[in-house]
Amino acid sequence: MQSFGKFIPYTPDTTDRPKIIDGQNVLFLQDDKGNDWYDVIDLFDESKTLKIGYDDDGRVRTFTTNIHALFPV
Repeated sequence: MQSFGKFIPYTPDTTDRPKIIDGQNVLFLQDDKGNDWYDVIDLFDESKTLKIGYDDDGRVRTFTTNIHALFPV
């Protein structure tokens, strides 16, 4: 099982990440351990795992097998 902290918006230090795609601003998220959301989504197995999102009180707020359907803000 993989577990990540609460993701919050941040601005990446590197210039290799696009800030605008198709005229839209990109929102980057990072957890308290420094994990970038766009990097960790590649760690999930689409076909075999249930992804669960919790609120600050530990209540389940969302779940899906499709990691791309989640945006944890």
